[in-house]
Amino acid sequence: MDVIDRRQYKRHQTEILASLYTEDETIPATITDIGAGGFGMVLNQTVPQGTQVMVELKFLGEYAIQGMVVWSSQVLKGRHAACRIGFEAESIIWTDLKSIAFPKWDDLIGKIITEAISQ
Repeated sequence: MDVIDRRQYKRHQTEILASLYTEDETIPATITDIGAGGFGMVLNQTVPQGTQVMVELKFLGEYAIQGMVVWSSQVLKGRHAACRIGFEAESIIWTDLKSIAFPKWDDLIGKIITEAISQ
């Protein structure tokens, strides 16, 4: 049976450590794929669809990306239960006051993909 990929944007497979911030807590996460519209992520606890979150990437500490969990499902990570989410990016938050230019979304995605490939 053929599977139809309904994604609007091409995805790039990766493995990037990140922190996902909800209103109440910080959750370690791994970004498993990235595209122009957002990320696929795996974490060790459930985050419900519709939750507003912020994602900070470990190698890009000067930027945080704000958005929403658009889908959430349970998966196995080795022998343990995990949560896989789809994260839709809404805005970039500039957290490093030393930065001299605010990036456009496409530029930041390009930088993230370049960093992820070189890891």
